[in-house]
Amino acid sequence: MKPGGVEAFEIAIPAGTLTSPKGDLDKNMYKALQVKDHPDIVFRLLRFEPRAGDAGAVRAVGVLQIAGVEREVNLDIVTERKDTTLAVHGKLQLLMTDYGIKPPTAMLGMLKTDPKVTVTFETLLTTPVS
Repeated sequence: MKPGGVEAFEIAIPAGTLTSPKGDLDKNMYKALQVKDHPDIVFRLLRFEPRAGDAGAVRAVGVLQIAGVEREVNLDIVTERKDTTLAVHGKLQLLMTDYGIKPPTAMLGMLKTDPKVTVTFETLLTTPVS
């Protein structure tokens, strides 16, 4: 976890593990995400870029693949060192339609989903204690 220590990574999230606050809408979400054909949502880091602002602020430029569609995204993240761990958190706003996803509807179209989605994450990276 030294500066410049992470040059590349890829993370895959099983799309079928996502849930909504209204569980009865999950099957519509899985259908919209084409989970059977594209079971994972994947982010692949291309590079890090410096970002002004908070200490530990950086921009992760990478490729996000959702429902088989890939788009380059800029993910603003903040890192914070805590003893032997590195806390990493950030968020990304995107439009479902940018990935060819028609926002799901329910109740014969009376209930519509906003095409805007905010993805947030927080993770801890650790090094083995010697």
